[in-house]
Parts: sequence; C-alpha cells; structure tokens
Amino acid sequence: MTRAGFAFSYPIRVRYHEIDGQKLVYHSIYLNYIDVAVTEYFRSLGIEILADPPEFDFALAKTTVEFRHPARLDDLLEVCVRPVGVGTKSFTMHYEIYRQSDDQLICIADTVYVSYDAHAGKAVEVPDKVRGYLQAFS
Repeated sequence: MTRAGFAFSYPIRVRYHEIDGQKLVYHSIYLNYIDVAVTEYFRSLGIEILADPPEFDFALAKTTVEFRHPARLDDLLEVCVRPVGVGTKSFTMHYEIYRQSDDQLICIADTVYVSYDAHAGKAVEVPDKVRGYLQAFS
C-alpha cells in the first residue's frame, strides 16, 4: 500500500535489537529505516545502486527528523518515500513513517543526497535517467 502523495512505500517490522531500555525504537534506528526505504525505492525504479560498480551512487549530506510518536517492538511500519527536489548535483527526499495498525504518524524526515563518484571522491551531476525519475515523482 502506498499513501496518497507518495511515489513508494516499504514495510518494516520493528525488531528486538532496535528498541531501547524504554522498549521504544531507538532514535537512530529511524535513519536505518529511511536508508532501507530509499534503497528499495531506487530498486523499484530499476536503478542499480547496489551493483559493483553502482549504476548510480550518492552520499548523504543532510538529514532532518521530526519525531511524532514512538514505535514499539513488533510494530509493522510503512516508510513512505517521495522525491521533493533535484538540483545539478544533489536531490532531496521526503519520508513519513506510519504504524500500519492505527495509521499513527511516527516520524517525518528529509534527506539531502549528493550524486557521488566514489572512485574520484567527488560530487558529480545527477544522471539524466535518475533526474527524470526524481522530477517525474516530485
């Protein structure tokens, strides 16, 4: 299921090692959820970011996260993903994470990525193919 306004969503179940002493998802784990979801987003578009070498590579430049409600052990979460902008060498993605059982909004996040050439160690232009997908869904 993909929520209105989102190009993609990915389900993730909260596992035991992701909770803290209060039995809530530890705050940094949400970054893992976002990372998995953006990887699966590009996979769904047929863009190989995990190949060696990758068809498209990018590096995280900035993340902002707003925590709304806690997630708990065994919650089934829906990580919604949508591109919200693309520049010459960077692009921005927006995420909303919901608990599926009650549609509770758990957190909101935004990431800025830089298109990256790991071999050269520098930022490069976002490839036209990727730019087209990002613009089509933003």
